[in-house]
Amino acid sequence: MASANKKARVLGTGKSPRLTTQERDNALAMGVLAMRMSVLRKRLKLSLRVFSNFLSHSDLYKWFCGINQFSFPKVPGKSTIGRLENLLPTSLMKEVDQKCLVLCKINHYKYCPTR
Repeated sequence: MASANKKARVLGTGKSPRLTTQERDNALAMGVLAMRMSVLRKRLKLSLRVFSNFLSHSDLYKWFCGINQFSFPKVPGKSTIGRLENLLPTSLMKEVDQKCLVLCKINHYKYCPTR
């Protein structure tokens, strides 16, 4: 997506449409942020508005999403969260959900105090 956006921005300007290292790093960071926020919001079963509010007040949610004073000092609003979530393919999110459930099941049995 970042590559397509850059190509559209530089079309006809004579500038290179290739992403710089910094632009690639930013796109990767935004992708990770989007995935973490999407997973957390869907697991909590919250609307975008409520999730955005909870995220702005919870240090634990910020930590999970990778929001801190150095990388993403500002908590994204509901519109930004929704836009980032819509960039993630449904098939990818289903795969992430399945892997999370498998890991939870493995760790539950691994650390279960009754065994």
